[in-house]
Amino acid sequence: MAAPPKYAKGPRPDTFARQLPHDRHSRARGNPSPDAPTLLLRITLGDMPLEDAFQVEAPYGSDTTLGGLLDATFPLEPLEQRHVKRLLDARANPDLPDVYDALVELLDDWRERRCDLRFYVNHGPELTLDARVGCWLAERGGAPRLLDLVMEQVPTPLEYAVHRGYAADATAILRWLEETAVLFFLRRRPGSARLHTAGNDALDGAIRRLEDQGRVSAHETGVEVTPQGERHVEQLLAEAESYAAAYDIFSDVLPGPPAGPHRFGAGRGVDLRVAVYEAEGVDPLRAVFLLRAYDSSLEEAAGDDWTRAATDPDFYRDLLAPVTDREEIDAVALEAVIDDGFAIMEQAGAGRPQPE
Repeated sequence: MAAPPKYAKGPRPDTFARQLPHDRHSRARGNPSPDAPTLLLRITLGDMPLEDAFQVEAPYGSDTTLGGLLDATFPLEPLEQRHVKRLLDARANPDLPDVYDALVELLDDWRERRCDLRFYVNHGPELTLDARVGCWLAERGGAPRLLDLVMEQVPTPLEYAVHRGYAADATAILRWLEETAVLFFLRRRPGSARLHTAGNDALDGAIRRLEDQGRVSAHETGVEVTPQGERHVEQLLAEAESYAAAYDIFSDVLPGPPAGPHRFGAGRGVDLRVAVYEAEGVDPLRAVFLLRAYDSSLEEAAGDDWTRAATDPDFYRDLLAPVTDREEIDAVALEAVIDDGFAIMEQAGAGRPQPE
């Protein structure tokens, strides 16, 4: 049975159009020709009501994808943006130009990977950027067909950690990630003692901060971890091991009714560890990162060029994706899952972790 649509605002359309415009209306890369049919693009954000939606008519061809439609409707160039704004029906809704500017800013943040966006058809499925929009148009009785799009903003892991109060700002988190990753890489990668930071200002900054903390020693022949740095790494690995011991049972859960019972370790459940971390007062970004270092997936993700990865914000965005890209579960069910999971651990002789 198909999962119900995530968003169901207003009346459900009788059907979605499955007929695409003729190929003659498409040009290179799926851009529609000037005589192509138009669709009405309606966009709401998350749970925004339909009466507050942004909408504009846009041409489309047989190969027009969601990504192509968004690029054409919200282009990067200000001159092209002004052309789109002239198409808005500001007489019917004087707020449309301001809403358009806000959407341009949001999509710019998304393109620059400062946030994540997910795209859903209202009363339909989630769409990928390569989905052909002509397959998801609602009939409107002779008027241009409707692409009823819901955009959901998902914060990046660093933004989420700041929003939840785990750190003062994203810069502080990124510095901690850089310093900790550099320590792990210096300790584990052969030849790292001969590391030179010339030409990599971010890496040089991380090394200097670690040197100020007494955790590395930089000299003419390279950089090496000090005994104090070694002890710090061992403490971090012990912390990661404690997270694994306490919470790995929640990595494979088949939730039952809200009050339980729930199945653990069935091999086909969902990973609820991040939700459990938060419920138990554990910083999820810190836990996910340290576990990545503990199981060596930090090194695997960095590949051969760890000196670049260690100071690349996008590297951490992808590495820490589970912090925000995770299964959601309501509070009542989560509480029951946690109680059942720790009860199983207690029966096995491992008690519930105690707050420090």
